Amino acid sequence: MWKFRKTGRPNGENVEGQIQKWLWEEGFQVRKVPDGNATFRYLASKDRLPRFSIGQLSRKPDSIVVESGFSFKGFEKESLAKVFDQTENLSWDLRLQLTSKGFFYKIRPPDPHSNNPGGIFLAKTIYHDGLSKDRLLDTTFQVVNTTIFVILTLQRHLTVSTSSLSEERANLPYIK
Repeated sequence: MWKFRKTGRPNGENVEGQIQKWLWEEGFQVRKVPDGNATFRYLASKDRLPRFSIGQLSRKPDSIVVESGFSFKGFEKESLAKVFDQTENLSWDLRLQLTSKGFFYKIRPPDPHSNNPGGIFLAKTIYHDGLSKDRLLDTTFQVVNTTIFVILTLQRHLTVSTSSLSEERANLPYIK
């Protein structure tokens, strides 16, 4: 039986099982993945949505982290380098967007001198005292939708910048 505090939220002993149950109830495919830095970590997916992970870091036992990201693999390195090199407008707009929405993120441009394609990683934290099924699903969809948004923004910018490389793009209205 699940143990709950007076708030009806799971306590530290059953957070892992409750999260797995909530994801299954919503139709997510969930599998536990080993992670030496986490108490537990699940990799989840649903239909055509980007994969994401939910876990509890060993060094942060009072919170859950929902994270997603994508690699620049498949994008042309030269085009990506130009996108991030054009006074880094796109990079700064993405950073502003992610920060204003409360995301933790890491943007790694591709390395033109290695096989590292680079990518973007983003995450949100839920503290146990605020953990509920609604909060977990809301945070999960914020992460998944923002991942889709960043991918589409990047694809659109690459299409625009490669079709007219001489055109200066100081502001990207579709990001705001």
